[in-house]
Amino acid sequence: MIAMPHSNAPLPTSGPIDVEIPARELARLLRWPLDQPVTEPTAALIAEVRRWFAEHGQPWRHARLLDIHAIVGSHVALSDGTRLTSPVLAEQLRDAQADQLVVMAATAGQAIDTRTAKLWQQDRPDLAFVLDAYGSAVVEQLLRNTRDALCGWADHRGQVVLRHLSPGYQGWPLADQAQLLRLIDKDPRRADDLPIDALTSGSLSPKKSQLAVVGLTRRTDLVEQVDGAIACTRCTLRDCEFRRLPAQFAEETFASSLTTPRPEAER
Repeated sequence: MIAMPHSNAPLPTSGPIDVEIPARELARLLRWPLDQPVTEPTAALIAEVRRWFAEHGQPWRHARLLDIHAIVGSHVALSDGTRLTSPVLAEQLRDAQADQLVVMAATAGQAIDTRTAKLWQQDRPDLAFVLDAYGSAVVEQLLRNTRDALCGWADHRGQVVLRHLSPGYQGWPLADQAQLLRLIDKDPRRADDLPIDALTSGSLSPKKSQLAVVGLTRRTDLVEQVDGAIACTRCTLRDCEFRRLPAQFAEETFASSLTTPRPEAER
């Protein structure tokens, strides 16, 4: 498949950004039952982490648009010569007749890694655990915000944004992490220092970082199929304790317990 030409219009997603973490996402990462209010000690830990991150957090995201030159087997060749190898990515892009993709990068910043390690040394595993979960929630929310912003941007171009995929998902080896990070690093639109490194193991530093790809297609008939889609819908790890669930009432129960004092009789 040869991509149709597109203008490389500026993307609406780059640089530092404020992050508001939904209560349901934080509860999921804390492994807290969504239909149960948090205890006062846990609510105090969450409040402490929120305050600390508001002052010391270093959230960052960036996105780069690239044309797809060809899709052959499990390989996706990009216009700059990069070749990604992922059967699941190639299949998604091919089936949707995508001719462009966006590489996204997000990190909660190095400060969380440093602070978490220090808390363990200070024998504060409770606070370290909440901070670690909060960092994961920040990265997920940054990617979600990026995809949401891309949806509006793409709509004006007559395109649809597909669900995001990342190296490490089933069907995409971690080996491509370095290539995706290189694409972000070489983006001529990026003027700031790159706050993410790719390790030889394929992991990223800081730990709370993630790279992802979303395809762009002109098949607007696919909107109902991909709008709001999450990677969990294609994941085969059935017993994953971090799987998202549609629980609006439970989310409200969890969220209200973080801000509303319980009656004296319930304490």
